Amino acid sequence: MKNHNMYCSFDVSTILVFFLIIIIESIPLKASAGTQKIIQEIEGFLQENTHSLYVLSDLKKGDTVFAYMERKSGNLDPFLGVLKYDKEVDIDSEEILQLIIHSEQNLNDSFSQIANNIFLKWDDDSGSGYTAVLEFHVPSDGTYYIFAGSMISNHSYIGLSPGFTFGSFRLLLGVNAPEVAEGEGEPSGLEIAVLDNRYAEGSVDVQQLNLQLTKDRLISFRQFRKLKSGDMIYVRLETKDAAPLPRVFISDFGTKPLVFGNHDKENDVITLSYQCREERQGMRLYIDGSVIDTMPEAADYQVSVGINAPEVNEGGARAKGLPVLEESQNVKIGLAVDQIADVDQRSEKFTVVGSLALMWTDPNLAFSPDSCKCAVKKMELSDLKAYASKNDILLPSFTFFNQQGKRWSQGEMVLLEPSGRVTYSERFTVTLQAPGFDFRAYPFDRQRFNIRIDLSHPTEIFMFEGIERSDNALGDALGEEEWSVIFYEQKVESVPFTKGFKKSRFTMVMEVKRHLNFYIYRIMFPLLLIISVSWVIFFLKDYGRQLEVASGNLLVFVAFNFTISNDLPRLGYLTLLDRVIVNSFCCAACVVLITVCQKRLEARGRKDIASKVDYIVLVTYPLLYIFLALYEYIKVTYKM
Repeated sequence: MKNHNMYCSFDVSTILVFFLIIIIESIPLKASAGTQKIIQEIEGFLQENTHSLYVLSDLKKGDTVFAYMERKSGNLDPFLGVLKYDKEVDIDSEEILQLIIHSEQNLNDSFSQIANNIFLKWDDDSGSGYTAVLEFHVPSDGTYYIFAGSMISNHSYIGLSPGFTFGSFRLLLGVNAPEVAEGEGEPSGLEIAVLDNRYAEGSVDVQQLNLQLTKDRLISFRQFRKLKSGDMIYVRLETKDAAPLPRVFISDFGTKPLVFGNHDKENDVITLSYQCREERQGMRLYIDGSVIDTMPEAADYQVSVGINAPEVNEGGARAKGLPVLEESQNVKIGLAVDQIADVDQRSEKFTVVGSLALMWTDPNLAFSPDSCKCAVKKMELSDLKAYASKNDILLPSFTFFNQQGKRWSQGEMVLLEPSGRVTYSERFTVTLQAPGFDFRAYPFDRQRFNIRIDLSHPTEIFMFEGIERSDNALGDALGEEEWSVIFYEQKVESVPFTKGFKKSRFTMVMEVKRHLNFYIYRIMFPLLLIISVSWVIFFLKDYGRQLEVASGNLLVFVAFNFTISNDLPRLGYLTLLDRVIVNSFCCAACVVLITVCQKRLEARGRKDIASKVDYIVLVTYPLLYIFLALYEYIKVTYKM
């Protein structure tokens, strides 16, 4: 029995040890003090003006911490720092940026001074390119923070525009592992750093907005910012003034509905929640009023949207943190008219040679200057479109609204800056329709040339923001000798698009007048001479000779009319010049009739009466002609 108990005791001990080993193996290992070599790899993403803090607990005096941080996407310029546990860790990047901008020192010295006050040790570009590498010797036992952030960079290649960079990164951490400083070393599987609790659950952001649906616009949507895996979306829609509730749903980048809102009948609100299983971009929140049977003229709603903020669905949540929904991308536009090449009055169109510039910023196009050793990338438009198509990036597109035929591009160029700012420039020739031409006052008319450029997307996605080069919108020599520009303006407005949505339109209006030299010397002056000849013949007392001159003068007028006919616009209405010419022709014809009558009176021995007619015509003819011309001018000018 004794031996049996001994064997039983041995078997129980063996089993206990076995289970103890299994339990120990199942517990996640964590870095321990001492000189053990440990390596951990972390991947993350930093938005602009954000950073991450990783906690390194139980470090011992004599340990050496190595950190290696490199960019994976965006224009991120990595920055590493070490904070002591008792140091203030709530670092406001925006506040630091403002301090640096308004500092009396230069940017680099000011940043170094602030960093020296905050960190025990920090690094910016010790590695290859913009890679940050840090080696820190632990001075005393305790807990330390690894600050993983971004460096301030210049966001413009033509001037100083400081701002923090952004993008995804790879962070390699090691304790007593010098190979980490070279970006090498296999992770040991041990956890030496954990994300600070304030960052571990993701950012908590709440945004509130007011929107309105109308009979003409039943649908509204907003696009979410780039979401991380595990982010939880909360949406709450409340009605104002007892307006009927619309349908609320979230779609993916392909407009596929992912989740619909639930109607809380007790509180008369709609709530929605959705968790992202993977990193997502291009998701949209739709407010659809097409399901409302009796839509009022205007229905107002308040929408609260939160990321990792369950209090949104409970109501009463206040806006905080970063914006959850993206604003429409602002596209700056600049247009310069270099030449008015041709004005076709008969077809009511004109041709313009000009230069167009579009500028917008898309973080998805951001890159690090370190990747190309350049401050700006110069590329063809086709290259940008190919890259955008490959990476599911939406680019703004535009059309000339009043374009006729094809627009000929004489040259295109795209400049892409590290921040994702795109400058597209084009020199073009295009023929534009001008249905607003009004030639009633021709040749004293003033016309308005309109150049309209429309974005091909709703204002929720892209919209014109401002106007560039407005002070240099007209070339020094427009090249159109017939016209001179007396006034121009540029404006941006929203116009109807489709299904109640609106699109953004840029309009440049040029008011022009004609150079009158041609009309004065080629038409008005010869016409005045012809009319003068018709008048001066009444000084003759030989009515036979007077009739011959009047008849010949009428034939001259007819020939003159045929000569200038090709220079006159052929329209469905009479212009001022047409009326003057018709009146002149009638006056010339009347002179022939009067001289015939005078000849008949002379033949019948009534020369005294013919002489009186001469006197009457000499006085009234110029007055009548001037009166008719002034009447036609006033009638056309004031549209009587």
